[in-house]
Amino acid sequence: MLLGAVRSAIRRWDLVRPGDRVIAAVSGGADSVALLQALWSLREEWWLDLHAAHFNHRLRPGADEDARFVQALAARLGVPCHVGEADPASRRAGPRRSMEDWARHARYAFLEEVARRTGAARVALAHTADDQAETVLMRLLRGAGAAGLAGMAPRRPLGSAEVIRPLLEVTRAEVVAYLQVCALTWREDETNRDLAPLRNRIRHEIIPHLARAAHGRVADALRRAGALLRDDEMVLTALAVEALGRLAHGDGARLRLARPGFCALPPALQRRVLREAIRRVRGTLIDLTMEHVERARGLAASRDDGAEIHLPGVAVRSGPSHVEVRAPAAVPQPSPAAVTPAYALPIPGCVCAADLGVTIEACIEPVRPADLRALGDDEALMDAQAVPPMAHVRRWRPGDRFVPLGMRGHKKLADFFTDAGMPREARGTVPLVVSPGGEILWVVGWRIADPVKVTPSSAAIVRLRARRVELP
Repeated sequence: MLLGAVRSAIRRWDLVRPGDRVIAAVSGGADSVALLQALWSLREEWWLDLHAAHFNHRLRPGADEDARFVQALAARLGVPCHVGEADPASRRAGPRRSMEDWARHARYAFLEEVARRTGAARVALAHTADDQAETVLMRLLRGAGAAGLAGMAPRRPLGSAEVIRPLLEVTRAEVVAYLQVCALTWREDETNRDLAPLRNRIRHEIIPHLARAAHGRVADALRRAGALLRDDEMVLTALAVEALGRLAHGDGARLRLARPGFCALPPALQRRVLREAIRRVRGTLIDLTMEHVERARGLAASRDDGAEIHLPGVAVRSGPSHVEVRAPAAVPQPSPAAVTPAYALPIPGCVCAADLGVTIEACIEPVRPADLRALGDDEALMDAQAVPPMAHVRRWRPGDRFVPLGMRGHKKLADFFTDAGMPREARGTVPLVVSPGGEILWVVGWRIADPVKVTPSSAAIVRLRARRVELP
């Protein structure tokens, strides 16, 4: 049953935590209505603070009716509903892109804003197993690499929150069966029958044709292939991030990769190292294609000193001993403060520090003896009374000092790194959680500050978790 599959997905992928505020994105279609109903049915089990959000793209005559339908559904469930509308002028004024791409960007921007405004930790999307199969095949037809063929991730960062996909292992047929059991209706989007968009042709023509030829096993095979590739991609991404830490030095606007070490990497890691370097300089991989990455990789291997190519948002230059990824020369160089941006981390809440490739989540919990066990490097516990309601995540800056756990006086962070044996070129990759006044609370992966430690008198704790961001 659908609810059982959602429970399993939540536990398997750690999609929600007890007490989370969750925004369910509801278009009014069958999948999103089932998503809202399922999360509403599980709200007491997980202590969820559930909200609904609907974005009116204003692209078809029935759009206003969809919005009213979602508002009425949310009202019947007693769920707060947030409604936004697209500004058609923004499509005309923005970069040239397809209608579908523009609508997607506008919708995600709205959901990110709702999550930020409400302090939500999760934004739930209603992508199903059928959507996953279509995505894998669509990306295959476009010549994507393993990262693209891995399909949609069960969770990924979205601003200060995370996108989650609880229905990713539920088929569309199971969705309809669930809605019939719950006696729920939904809205039909007539544009889903338009065969002009590639996804619709894949849904209505290509997959059914392949299923007839392969006796119906095509969608399952596509989903299974995507899941296997996603597992492989996580390992390769971790290896690429580690390799980048060894090979790169520079600031947020310019990274130099040591050429000998880079060229010694297997091609699969070279591509991912370049993608990660570009992401750290640009803050995003939007509009970056495999062709762009291959051009940059070819430049690195050519040993054509001084040669330079321009990719979306970055320039890649070949030097005698390095490969440089930087902001284009036409873009004014940022000030030192801009090079090391600070990302707001509400407590409780979550933030994705884009240039550091990490998502950090903060939860407030009661003290339990089991919580005082030894923690992994990616987790920290602090006294809730000693932590401000808003912190920031940033990288190391010259002059940084803090009081390491177990010490009484301040120590220069540079000296702390030296004592810990950290290479100088790796220091800029370590995220810091700091107070609004700049006091370091956690050197992520290394040490918390002594003033925020948990003591026998602590009434509640702040649990911080750091997770590396997967490459899209």
